[in-house]
Amino acid sequence: MFRLKRRSVDRSPRIALLEVAVNTRYAASRLGILVTRLRNTYLRTGDEQIKVLLNKTLYIQAALEVLAVKLETRAEIGLITGEDIALTKNVLEEIKKIATIVNPGLASMLAELDNMTTSLASLVGIEPPTRGENRPIDEETRLILERARVAAEERLNEILGNGKT
Repeated sequence: MFRLKRRSVDRSPRIALLEVAVNTRYAASRLGILVTRLRNTYLRTGDEQIKVLLNKTLYIQAALEVLAVKLETRAEIGLITGEDIALTKNVLEEIKKIATIVNPGLASMLAELDNMTTSLASLVGIEPPTRGENRPIDEETRLILERARVAAEERLNEILGNGKT
């Protein structure tokens, strides 16, 4: 009889960017569960393939954490540019290349982050970069991935070092 009328909620670009950052952090924290499982399995079996998988998982987790910090900083500043959108999509694209090896479910989380980024781009009025282009990795994406690689190696040494003592 009575229908509730949904209020249309206009999201600000800053709020949308914060949502992407929060979901990026959530994806990174979900990987923490997988890291714990892989660590325990490696310590029990000593299988080198598990160690490689653990390193890749830590790499993805670190890349997502670095990206989340970058997005949160941009949201605090309140400035969203096309470079931010492109950076986010580039980092996600690079992570996706190894994500299916680590965990097939991770690919769906990354796809959701990619969709949120595309939605943010349309909200801001920025044309997101198209996929499938064989473009080289830009400097900022390379820096994020390098930081993630170093952090993953440090965490791996810390995790395995603490587990053996």
